[in-house]
Amino acid sequence: MGPKHALLECEDDDPLVDQLAVEAWAFARPSYQLAVTGPALFTKSSEVSAWVVESPQKLAIQNGRLLVTDLIHDRILSVSVEHPYTDTIVYATVSKPLGLCYDEDGGGVFCTLMDEDNVCLLDPGDVEPYAVVGPAVDPDSDEHDLTEPRAVQMSNRGTVLWVCDSGNHRLLRVDRRTFTVTSVCEDIGLRWPEDICICAGSSVAVADTDNDRVVVYTPTNGDGEVGSVQEVLGPSSEYGRIKLRGPGAVVSDPLRKVLYVGDSYNGRIVCCPYQEEFYDDGAGTVVAGHEGLSVTKTVEDYPHVKSHNCSDSTTTSPPMLRFGQPFVVAENVGRVSGMVVDEGTGNIYVSDRVNHVVRILRPVYY
Repeated sequence: MGPKHALLECEDDDPLVDQLAVEAWAFARPSYQLAVTGPALFTKSSEVSAWVVESPQKLAIQNGRLLVTDLIHDRILSVSVEHPYTDTIVYATVSKPLGLCYDEDGGGVFCTLMDEDNVCLLDPGDVEPYAVVGPAVDPDSDEHDLTEPRAVQMSNRGTVLWVCDSGNHRLLRVDRRTFTVTSVCEDIGLRWPEDICICAGSSVAVADTDNDRVVVYTPTNGDGEVGSVQEVLGPSSEYGRIKLRGPGAVVSDPLRKVLYVGDSYNGRIVCCPYQEEFYDDGAGTVVAGHEGLSVTKTVEDYPHVKSHNCSDSTTTSPPMLRFGQPFVVAENVGRVSGMVVDEGTGNIYVSDRVNHVVRILRPVYY
């Protein structure tokens, strides 16, 4: 008997079950693990690949290929998702790449360069990237005064670029068209954030590394400069039994509605299931949607959602995210520095900057 059928049989006896039905609350229960699919990519002295990386950082998937930042060798590698052990090429030669993401608008890639403190764009067909944010753009601007930016991500609509300005402990919002830079959430005390990802809609998850927590920023106005923040994992979250140590990577699987957290110094991956909650125009109700179901509840029904505004402005709220109980889905994965999800298969690619490999994990349901 599968877990869903078992839950259906006890539905009448379990007080936790309400009109959301099984799928809407079972999302908070662990029902799978991540299993290794085969040898790690770039294993030294391995017969499956002649390529070696040192200190791999962020990852991205572009047109059926896995892109890997090879920090020490000053390059970005491109690996076939279908034939990962036999089809690897050099995508670009760049100096000390850290962050990486696919440019949904132009088809190229954005990358962050550690030694230049710049966010750069490499257009399709170009050999050299050019700076779009950083001191190379405007050395006298506070907005462009970056210090070791470690991560960059594109919004789902391709209109906003999010940047982890790690050394300055801040999150930056960059307009994709004009490359206008705005610092957001300056009052939440980020400390060396190392990664970001888009969760659902316009929400941005941040690995607040030195604070041992993960927070989610949800813009509440059209330009994304005002928003609310909730702590998903960390000392102040309701799920304090999972203690993070230097989380260095976050990635969302929007199809399966889970947020994966690379708990780097514990050598594991934590899964945080979520669902979207749609607030009305001020009547104090929430429409919570999950797996095609919805129900109207009062805001008081969700006391676990702790959030505060990053601005005094009053705006209409877009969908917020409700996170279920987190659970560990993989252990012994090394010092996680980057992750990316293949949405088609659900497989997760995980870079380990200490063991200098990229692991391929797949969800195994039970």
